[in-house]
Amino acid sequence: MPNERRSQGCYCQKYVDAISKTARLEEDVARLKRENAELRKRLGKVRRTALEKPFGESTPSACRLVKPSTPGPVDEAERMRRIGGARHGHKGHGWKKLDEPWECVDVPAPGSCPHCGGELVDPPFDGDETRDVVVSYPVKAYVRRYRTRARYCRRCGRPVRTKIGGVMDGCRYANSVIARAATDFYLNGIPSGVVSRGLGVNKGTLLGAFARVSRILEAVRDKASGIISSSGFAQGDESRWRIDGRNGYAWVFIAGNLVVYVCADSRRSAVAKGVIGDFKGIFASDRYSGYEFVAGQRSFCLEHLKRDAIKVREDNPESKECAAYADAIVPVLAEIMKLRSVFGEDPKAYRRAALDAGRRLYEIVHREAKHPDIQKHQDVFRDTRLRTWQWLIGPEVPADNNRSEREVRPIAIARKVSHGSQSDTGADERGIFMSVLHTLKACGVNPAERLEHALDLYAEDNRTDMFDALFGGLDLNLPVLPRGAIRKLPKAITGK
Repeated sequence: MPNERRSQGCYCQKYVDAISKTARLEEDVARLKRENAELRKRLGKVRRTALEKPFGESTPSACRLVKPSTPGPVDEAERMRRIGGARHGHKGHGWKKLDEPWECVDVPAPGSCPHCGGELVDPPFDGDETRDVVVSYPVKAYVRRYRTRARYCRRCGRPVRTKIGGVMDGCRYANSVIARAATDFYLNGIPSGVVSRGLGVNKGTLLGAFARVSRILEAVRDKASGIISSSGFAQGDESRWRIDGRNGYAWVFIAGNLVVYVCADSRRSAVAKGVIGDFKGIFASDRYSGYEFVAGQRSFCLEHLKRDAIKVREDNPESKECAAYADAIVPVLAEIMKLRSVFGEDPKAYRRAALDAGRRLYEIVHREAKHPDIQKHQDVFRDTRLRTWQWLIGPEVPADNNRSEREVRPIAIARKVSHGSQSDTGADERGIFMSVLHTLKACGVNPAERLEHALDLYAEDNRTDMFDALFGGLDLNLPVLPRGAIRKLPKAITGK
């Protein structure tokens, strides 16, 4: 009808009003659709944050907006657990015993009574007492001027000056300043600007000193990578790391007390292969396919599988089968991951407990299941390569990958503070320094003092082997496995 009337040239007021109203309604409909889409987007984000949790089952309690409460009345034990602190009746440890005092100060006796102003006399007993107080000296760096006198050699006629100890040639800052600043920045996670202001030194000059020292320590990380690649057991993990505005990744590899960090612009397997090469031992990690190049045996983390089992139950709240499966397998996986801390000093007891827990786990993962999510979870344990059963070897092979996740946490925190590195060179420097400092920390020594000592040796002789200077005499605690990788499950588990 409207097309016919328009063709006839009819433009009465009633027809014009209808056309205008239709146009307004179409605009309102389009606006409401846009608002509806925006509200749905916000609702989905809130629902993911509140119910699904931002990081899934890995979300810490502090980041969960909705926390489940204990149903029913709370007993006394649960009430005390919520309060926290030590158990009732615990005597406590008191103040930590301090080291021997660096200095002693004699405080003069008061001259008059502070209450009434009366004269004070010595008591009939010994009124002297001592009190240990922890104090701090100023932390700012200061300038020390050295005067050196040149002498000439009669034979060759060249001038000779005495080397200044504790400082490298052509460097403005002493090794003590560089070692301390590097420890604060790369190990303790303090921003470089805060470190430079605290020491009272120039930030640009300090970063230039870091660049120079990193070139000296580069061979140390390379040698550590070679040791890890030839070890019998190693672990690995990775986290995001921005490099010059680009998305990249920070990798960590561990064997005993050796820790190696590498910052690269990708998550490809070529990065890991460049660090550990043709690794033939047992490599523990999550189920990321980038480690499939490992020529040895991979070992999957059971903590990730435990979270996946819980997720199976949460994704299917109406399924009794999923709830029963999660209730059965989660306690067994948690028990297996605790075996190392309980029986770590007794391999025979560990072996007995591991076989018992393994038998129960084998029964659970080989039960007939109808739900596809359960079947998918069971298939990981039924893998013929036995990548979820290597913990049966002994306490030397952990059932989880928590160690590498703890070591990757500092660089994840640094990412949130500094948002990554500003250049490829800076990313490489971070990997080198973190490898050295975190290894020294794992060895139980003072990283700043050890790094300063190694730099002092290098300042005296630049042919110094920095790996021996840093880690010589330290126990790297490299893993030694009692047996090779498990290629077949024992009869005590399968019953066959």
